[in-house]
Amino acid sequence: MKWIAVITISLLSTFNTLILKSIQKRYINNRTDFFIFIFYLNFFQSIGLLAIPPYTKLYFSRESIYLGIAYGVTILVYYLFMMLALSAGPLVLTNSVLALYPLIPIFYGLLFWQETLSILIIIGLALFIYSIFNLTNATYYDQKTEKKIELRWLIFVLIAFLCSGATSVFAKQHAIIRPDNSREYLLVCRWVNMLISGLLCLIARKKCAAVSHKKQSEKMYFSVLSTDKERTQCSSHLDIFNPNKIFLLFCFLNGVLMAIANTIFMQVVTRYASAFFFPTTQALSIIFTFFFSRIIFKEFLSKEALKGYILIILAVILISIG
Repeated sequence: MKWIAVITISLLSTFNTLILKSIQKRYINNRTDFFIFIFYLNFFQSIGLLAIPPYTKLYFSRESIYLGIAYGVTILVYYLFMMLALSAGPLVLTNSVLALYPLIPIFYGLLFWQETLSILIIIGLALFIYSIFNLTNATYYDQKTEKKIELRWLIFVLIAFLCSGATSVFAKQHAIIRPDNSREYLLVCRWVNMLISGLLCLIARKKCAAVSHKKQSEKMYFSVLSTDKERTQCSSHLDIFNPNKIFLLFCFLNGVLMAIANTIFMQVVTRYASAFFFPTTQALSIIFTFFFSRIIFKEFLSKEALKGYILIILAVILISIG
């Protein structure tokens, strides 16, 4: 039962990452597409949260509201830079670096939760830093095309890493203050994301409609807008009011997978030692992503990139155990 739970959570996490990569490659053409994706992603996650028992009356405490808002804004920034990282570099390395997010709550805990820093965490941190420097000179193969790992990928993935760690800090702080209001806290986060992304989508839609009307009044076609920036921002693949059905299916699957994974996680996390549970699930997720990215997206790592990947796995295990 122990290994079934661990493997199931790791596989669900991996499938979720693969779905996000597929959405990025097929549907995210500009910022408007991104915010439409965020809107529907959080819409289906909200439904999942409300559908999971127990069905009790919701109570939104002050802490659930302000920490949920902070979580929502931060996770929005996380998704933005995670998607940028996925578009600029390989899935397997992006997922591997993001798996090191526990570093942020660990250091926060040193300052505010009276926690300690073990020698294993220090070694893991050193491996992480070394692996990052190692990756800056590495290459990978996307559909048999050799690509160098760019500095912008590293910047994107490190910003996403910091945001992911910050959301863990908010989550633990809320669990300390309001342990019985986790559903309300998560719902506030989802609704904040829906509100922000929905408003930005409507603003972008109105702006593009105004640009299109202006060009038509000048007897010009929409495809010959005056600037490349206008063309890029208005050539959206998605429509918030009439989204692509396959895109909706991807968002729905993401919401279902996250709901199932979170449910299993909450049921088994207290049954097993943290030193086994956390490093094993994260390491397995990284390994599964490595193989599926080769099969589905035809991504292959060079020897230098593979070396950095292995170091990151070791860093994840040491930091989680520590």
